[in-house]
Amino acid sequence: MDNQNKQQNNKAIKDQVALEHFVDQLIRDKNDANVKPEQVPQIKALLLKELNEAINTQLVNALLEKDQVALDELLDKNPSDDEVNKFFMEKIPNLEAEIASALLSFRAAYLYVPGQEATKSAADVPPPPPPAPVQ
Repeated sequence: MDNQNKQQNNKAIKDQVALEHFVDQLIRDKNDANVKPEQVPQIKALLLKELNEAINTQLVNALLEKDQVALDELLDKNPSDDEVNKFFMEKIPNLEAEIASALLSFRAAYLYVPGQEATKSAADVPPPPPPAPVQ
C-alpha cells in the first residue's frame, strides 16, 4: 500500500508540474507588456487557481445528474484527493479529453484580446458561389 501511495503522490506532483508549465506558457504566449516581472508569481498563482477551478467545473458538468449527487455525498465525507480522482476516473470514461477540453477553453479565454480579430474579417471572406441553375 505504501508503494501505491508513493506512485499516486508522484502522479499528483507530475500533474501539478504539468499545470504549472501550462500556465508558464500561457503567460509567455500572452506577452502582456503591462505585466512587470515582479507580478508574474502572483499572476501565475491566480491562473493556477482559476485553471484548477475550470477543470473541476468541466469535470462536474461532465457527470450525469445522479453522479453529481454521488459526488456531493462523497465531498460531504471530506475525502482525500486520491478518492476524488478515483471517483472522476470511474464516472467519466473520457476523463483525459474532458481535462484537455478545459485546458483549451481556458487557454482561448485567457489569450483572447477583445477587439483583436482571431480570424479573417467578413470583408476578407469571398462570397459564396451563386446557386445552381434550376432546370
